[in-house]
Amino acid sequence: HDKYVDGVYYERPPEAVVLQGLSVVGAGRYGVSVNYPSSSVLVDAANITGCRYGGLTLNTNRQDITITGSRFEGNAISSSSSSYRSQIRANGGGSGILSISSCIISTSVDYGVYAYAYSQIHVTSSVFSKTKRPLYIRSSSSSSSSSEIKLALNTFSDNACLDTDCFGIDLRPYSQSVLIQGNIVEGNSA
Repeated sequence: HDKYVDGVYYERPPEAVVLQGLSVVGAGRYGVSVNYPSSSVLVDAANITGCRYGGLTLNTNRQDITITGSRFEGNAISSSSSSYRSQIRANGGGSGILSISSCIISTSVDYGVYAYAYSQIHVTSSVFSKTKRPLYIRSSSSSSSSSEIKLALNTFSDNACLDTDCFGIDLRPYSQSVLIQGNIVEGNSA
């Protein structure tokens, strides 16, 4: 619970980062922090809960990121006001693919997923609940016309965005195509 310690920390790892079956509970800073990897990042079947500043934070430079089958709950409980206060925060550096699938993202005082600067962002078959701002996506302004944002087969339930300056689901594409398909949105206040 040290105020300045991440549960798992990577700085410029030279190879692909693979985190399978990882459990981080109650880290004093971020649960997992990965900065500028040279290759892809995979987070699979992870459990990241109760971390003070956020669950998973990624700063990449056009690498592909896959997050699947994982649970992020009760992270981002710090009272400091910052966009870093997220269950999952991901900066793509202008390109790359971010894929989030079959995840549970729950119980945050601010953002569920805060993702930006990827050419493609796919969020599928995931559950967002009890979170102020479940999903914020801002895609890269330099992306090609073939890139896309895909939001499919997710469930958004019991989220509450009570401020006048925020949206529960906030998508900000540039030239990307946007596919929204088969999502369930129920019991939210926004």
